[in-house]
Amino acid sequence: MGDLYIGNLVESIWENPHVEHFLLGNNIVGDEGARKIASLASDRSTPQIKTYYLAGNCLTEKGAAELANALASDRHAESLWLKRNPLKVGGVAHIAKMLEQNTSIQTLDLVSVGMLDEGVKVLSKRWLKTRALLSPGAS
Repeated sequence: MGDLYIGNLVESIWENPHVEHFLLGNNIVGDEGARKIASLASDRSTPQIKTYYLAGNCLTEKGAAELANALASDRHAESLWLKRNPLKVGGVAHIAKMLEQNTSIQTLDLVSVGMLDEGVKVLSKRWLKTRALLSPGAS
């Protein structure tokens, strides 16, 4: 599909209130695609999407930032699959920060995103902070 047609796909979803799962693996939509998907996710009048499967789409830190900003206040998304995207540490940091606000995501796949040890530290630190906020008094 690439970034050429992702806009058409996103527009078709806006018109269909029955879509719950956005499965777009290995379509190489890039950061422009992430921006368009983020516009769908941030529009509260669109379908209540539960699953965003975006593996293997060449999303970088920029695309991760777009998605993270859009999903931060989303209360319907339950699964976010970003594996095999070159997010690197910076992209993982955006996703980790999003998790401080988003309480609906239950499944997060960050396999093979190039986060390295530093990304694991960033994600763990944010996750522990979020858990402490959700469970006051927990250590």
